[in-house]
Amino acid sequence: MKMLIVDDEIQIRTGLQEGINWKSLGLDEVYIADSGVTALQLFKQYNPEIIITDIRMPRMDGLALIKSVRDLSSSCKFIILSGYSEFEYAKEALQYGVIDYELKPVNIQRLLNLVKKAIETIEKEKSQITWYHEYWSERLVRDIVNNTFTETPNMLAMLALSIKWKPGIPLRICYLQADVVLGDVLTHHPERIQQLLDTEAHRIPSMVHRLSPRDYMLIMNSDNRTFELEKWWKQVQAVLLEHCHISITIGISNEDGIAHLPKLYEQALQAIQLRLYGGPRAMYYYYEVPDRKEVRSRTYTPPEDELSRGFHEPSFASLQSCIDREFDALSQERNRLVGEVRRICRQYAWIAEQEMKRMTVVSIRPNHAEWNRDHSLEQIESIDGFRSYVLQLYRIAYEQVQNGQPLPNMKGVTKAISYMHDHFHDISVKEVAAYIQQSPNYFSHKFKQEMGISYTAFLNRIRIEEASRQLQAKTTAALYEISWNVGFRDYKYFTQLFKKQKGVSPSEYQRKGLGHPDI
Repeated sequence: MKMLIVDDEIQIRTGLQEGINWKSLGLDEVYIADSGVTALQLFKQYNPEIIITDIRMPRMDGLALIKSVRDLSSSCKFIILSGYSEFEYAKEALQYGVIDYELKPVNIQRLLNLVKKAIETIEKEKSQITWYHEYWSERLVRDIVNNTFTETPNMLAMLALSIKWKPGIPLRICYLQADVVLGDVLTHHPERIQQLLDTEAHRIPSMVHRLSPRDYMLIMNSDNRTFELEKWWKQVQAVLLEHCHISITIGISNEDGIAHLPKLYEQALQAIQLRLYGGPRAMYYYYEVPDRKEVRSRTYTPPEDELSRGFHEPSFASLQSCIDREFDALSQERNRLVGEVRRICRQYAWIAEQEMKRMTVVSIRPNHAEWNRDHSLEQIESIDGFRSYVLQLYRIAYEQVQNGQPLPNMKGVTKAISYMHDHFHDISVKEVAAYIQQSPNYFSHKFKQEMGISYTAFLNRIRIEEASRQLQAKTTAALYEISWNVGFRDYKYFTQLFKKQKGVSPSEYQRKGLGHPDI
């Protein structure tokens, strides 16, 4: 808390500043001024909560100072120093919310009591403001989510106070969702995450509300046209990764008036669904969401006959080609939701299960929990993760049909692949093994046994595919930046691996896809 002492007598102002231990009262900064003019300048610069001022001063007296400060702030508290002959001035000042006055010569103990009274009043008002803000902000979020929002004076006042909103200024809503993380960071440290988000939100200005341990809503003032949302978002990611070891994906609505807040919330929800195609740790705008009317009118059906025939081919290549083709088509559509793709994956699992049941040598229970009810399916959030999930199921099923062997336990590898797709940019085999509660050596052996490829080779394939996606996108990022973003710390190794997998160098791949020159 800060205080300003104003008096044209140097002995009084310096004596009060230096002769009292103000820090013991919680006053960290105490400034002095010799006139009302100087005091007004200091108030604008430092915004002190308490002002002790003399009445009679040159250029601008204490009463004029109080009037001028009151035009700038309704919360500043005043204490007047007055002589007997200036009592009428002191009485007039009381109408401007002055705490009290102290007659000269100053009695230090009485002055201290007045300052303590001012501090108690400030703290009480702050507590009331905090309660007021928390109540109305929680109600605002509830009304937006439930689509029951109506404009009320209290709601508008809270927005004006929290995010500097004024009538006519557009608003925007962002839906923030933490990406899948290792351990219990989200449930054990929600206050820390909220604190970090609150700090960053004030830069916009905006307000953040926790909807669940993983989900947050951000309501932002869109009046500041110079504000760079993407630059701010990179700062948020850096802070959360450094302090909480989590990343967050964001869905961003359009701009609109205050009456449309529920609609903006729905737009932000739809925007974040694009993570299915673009992956986690990114920003998605509502204007990128395609029209879903056509999708609602039709149901996806896997090519069951082609898949059934593939189980009896001499190699797994035909099944892989079919699945890749179908998921490439789903990826290009970009208009299905995560829940829909999960249901499609269960359809694929059912087809494979039926094919295995036809093999009398295979013993498998219907609705096997590790087969089509695997909890890891609920943790997958990207189209590539779902593709890998189905490919893994079919690779295992194909081996069972070909060899007539019992179904192995594939739950651990499925969870591992899902985790790898969500954290490929910075991950180790030790971390993945810990996630599925296996030792690194056992996990590496089991992974290669079930997938027919080593953990490192599979992870690099995921990273190269992500690099390919970024190279095809309209990005100005340099090639070494893309290399770093997808997890390669050695750019030369990245280019060698990319060329081996894609047949061309990264720069050639980018140039052929978009016509960009080498970077």
